Amino acid sequence: MRSTAVGLWMLLAAAVAFAADKPGEQGQFVPLFDGKTFDGWEGNLKVFRIVDGAIVGGSLEKPLAHNEFLCTTKEYGDFELRLKFKILGRGANAGVQVRTQRIPNHHEVIGYQADLADGYWGCLYDESRRGKLTTPPAAEDVEKFLKRDAWNEYVIRCEKDRVQLWINGHKTADFTEKDPAIPRRGIIGLQIHGGPPSEAWYKDIVLRELGGVARPGEPNVVIVFTDDQGYQDVGCFGSPNIETPNLDRMAREGIRFTSFCVAQAVCSASRAALLTGCYPNRIGILGALGPNARHGIADEEMTLAEVVKQRGYATAALGKWHLGHHPKFLPTRHGFDQYFGLPYSNDMWPHHPTAGKNFPPLPLIEGEKVVQEMPDQTQLTTWYTERAVKFIEANRDRPFLLYVAHSMPHVPLHVSSKFKGKSPRGLYGDVIMEIDWSVGQILDALRRLQLDERTLVIFTSDNGPWLVYGDHGGSAGPLREGKGTMFEGGVRVPCIMRWTGQIPAGATTNELAATIDLVPTIAKLVGAKLPADRVIDGKDIWPLMSGQPGAKSPHEAYYYYWNQELQAVRSGRWKLHLPHAYPSPGEPRGEGGKPGPSVQKTIGLALFDLESDVGETTDVAAQHPDVVRRLQALAEKAREDLGDSRTKRKGRNVRPAGTF
Repeated sequence: MRSTAVGLWMLLAAAVAFAADKPGEQGQFVPLFDGKTFDGWEGNLKVFRIVDGAIVGGSLEKPLAHNEFLCTTKEYGDFELRLKFKILGRGANAGVQVRTQRIPNHHEVIGYQADLADGYWGCLYDESRRGKLTTPPAAEDVEKFLKRDAWNEYVIRCEKDRVQLWINGHKTADFTEKDPAIPRRGIIGLQIHGGPPSEAWYKDIVLRELGGVARPGEPNVVIVFTDDQGYQDVGCFGSPNIETPNLDRMAREGIRFTSFCVAQAVCSASRAALLTGCYPNRIGILGALGPNARHGIADEEMTLAEVVKQRGYATAALGKWHLGHHPKFLPTRHGFDQYFGLPYSNDMWPHHPTAGKNFPPLPLIEGEKVVQEMPDQTQLTTWYTERAVKFIEANRDRPFLLYVAHSMPHVPLHVSSKFKGKSPRGLYGDVIMEIDWSVGQILDALRRLQLDERTLVIFTSDNGPWLVYGDHGGSAGPLREGKGTMFEGGVRVPCIMRWTGQIPAGATTNELAATIDLVPTIAKLVGAKLPADRVIDGKDIWPLMSGQPGAKSPHEAYYYYWNQELQAVRSGRWKLHLPHAYPSPGEPRGEGGKPGPSVQKTIGLALFDLESDVGETTDVAAQHPDVVRRLQALAEKAREDLGDSRTKRKGRNVRPAGTF
């Protein structure tokens, strides 16, 4: 979705919240100014007026005799304030007051001021008390981030003893109050300084209270998404021969999801679900898009990056994208500030073991430019990791979303010299060990920068193992089948989440959760809005993540589609397979990077109890006809909503992919 569309959602959300004429949910941004009236404000309205939805103080035609302040009638303690400003006129001087007390006349206040004036841009000043509290940025630095005579964004965060200021994403002040006599609560004010003719314009003024927030607000988010890693290919998920000390540590410090599912067991479809919160057949992204594809993610879809952009997050995507390789489909057109990686699978190149003649040279893209063809794949994991750490370091002082989508362990397997020959599991194990190292580098960076308590880290895979590749494929352990099927071995993947102080350490949940749940959950955590004019399939799983007593899966039903065919439906412990065909590895198994044969099998109507039979081995439909009828009714709802190619049904609520 274009940035203008994201902005529209912000304005609509603000308008709705204001129209409700009541405080917003704690932790959510609410407008302090409706663009039409001064409700909730007081001050000299001969000096302040409303023009084109903005508050304007002062005049370009005549000087102002003394300072004037327009202040909120309500006091605030811990909060984050966001607004846009522009200052017009030579010698103009203005500011935003926070944690302030008004002196009985309108001309003076006592409290912190975020300065807006030459020589003081972004400085924190103590009005009527101690004067300058922080050193303002150098003049040459100001010219790099300030837009003169144009709209700028100010972010002011007051939390406990700390006050921080940002102008256009550039941090200009960070002050810790040590005087216990200074109030940590007060009104908010907009100032125009007495002096030469000038105007201060303010608009889009929104505030989020931090004190007493039920859901912890504004975490950084790191998502590590591997490719074709099996359910058992992590030490803490039972691998007998692959060492993953960093992922095991992450599990000890967080929570394991042992019934975590992807939406479809194939590359592009799975990634579409992760980044939009929708079943992929709802948004027209199916299978694995190749270099000849002329479609991709639609502009109208809102990605996770665009969701958090509403809240001013820095965003980066590193690694495999696979939602369209033409410029209009790339991450930089869908909410990510930065992108570096492969636009599709690493086997879509001339060295493919069976179809190399079908593929052009493999491109490595930075931003929207091809920077290499046929890159050294042994360095991909290292390159992604190095850039991930640099991104974290560069954005330590602002909220960020980092999406690291490793190209491995998708075949062809490649590993750097750091881990080559290290694992008893062979090359596949070496690759997993290097991914584990990468996770460790990210966790170490967060700890070194003291970001552990502010960062949600999620590790999972896009689907189960590609079993036809034998020793170059992974293991689903106790689960049936693998990639390309809608059995648990294809869709159930390892998942670990960690957020120090918010997610309980050493926890495990076997409740059903899915990649489609990440977008709505993260949106609520950061206080962002999802579009209200379309279906989003994911649910808020924060109660599961945070270990709330008695928390259950929010899904009444979870649907297993392969392309546009509904193949199974799950509700709680029960999973009903509908009659369908599926691929299964034949003999001999693949070896050394070359695939073995695949055989076509079928399954009829079959019910499995996943609590007692996670391997889907024993059909219990005859013993539970009532459960079968209930799940068949749920399947019919899915056909009505999403369609079903097997029964030749078209869904009512599907949306087209973007086209080139």
